[in-house]
Amino acid sequence: GLVEVNPAEDDQRRRIVSLTGNGRRLVDRAKRDIWPSIENAVADLCADLSGPLLGQLAAIEDRLAETPLHRRAERTP
Repeated sequence: GLVEVNPAEDDQRRRIVSLTGNGRRLVDRAKRDIWPSIENAVADLCADLSGPLLGQLAAIEDRLAETPLHRRAERTP
């Protein structure tokens, strides 16, 4: 699995969720292979925004409705 769940040492009602070795490797791979494309897609999405915050958020929503983030990330090197 990617995560493991263990009881907290100080309180058996709490559960500690942590990544397994496989989970950490997957996160490392995502950081290397996926996140740069997402970062570039978000930068492109927000590049020319200005004005009031609510207007910017509306523009982002419109742009994402037109082309979802995963599609933008696919076409961004």
